[in-house]
Amino acid sequence: MKAKEWTENEFKKLKSLANKKTIRELSEIFGVTKGQLQYKLKKEKIIKKRTLWCKHRWTKGELKKLKNIINDYTNKQLAKIFNVTEVMLIYKLRQEKIKRTSNIKPVKIMWRVDKKTGCWICTSHTKSVDRPIFTRGKKVFSIVRVMYEKEKGKIPKGMVIRHTCDRKDCINPSHMVLGHPKDNHKIYFEKLKKKGLI
Repeated sequence: MKAKEWTENEFKKLKSLANKKTIRELSEIFGVTKGQLQYKLKKEKIIKKRTLWCKHRWTKGELKKLKNIINDYTNKQLAKIFNVTEVMLIYKLRQEKIKRTSNIKPVKIMWRVDKKTGCWICTSHTKSVDRPIFTRGKKVFSIVRVMYEKEKGKIPKGMVIRHTCDRKDCINPSHMVLGHPKDNHKIYFEKLKKKGLI
């Protein structure tokens, strides 16, 4: 690949952006490879201060917002929201020890509200055994579990989600409670007896 001929304007722009953008971002801006860019920086003695990559004066409001929406967006999307690079964002997440409560990648979920019961009926995903689901490769995930973890945290091992509204396709977190599988079956059969179905 031929060496790039830098114009005066490009050189000035490179100097001004050197400590504001990552090597990857700069290489995309100027249409060169990372190697070519690093060679140019070294040749012209333009210092790339790594510490400046991670400097962004985060306000308390921004940190609070970041904690609240961490499970709803990818790092790339969060970086755009807060107008920082992904490097800056990841650095801040590690510094503040902010972790996602769900290990499932963010997914856009839509629903309609049943005015009589207050149930949220999922409209954005297909149903399997009366429950809305989505897939990631060969893995299948429950929208119900995603909504619960998003609002109330991780589900302990051996526990299941029970709906107080008795509607399996409801994804309203306020209608979900944790329970043991055995207790879940007991409550289910007790309700059937009360209705006279068994």
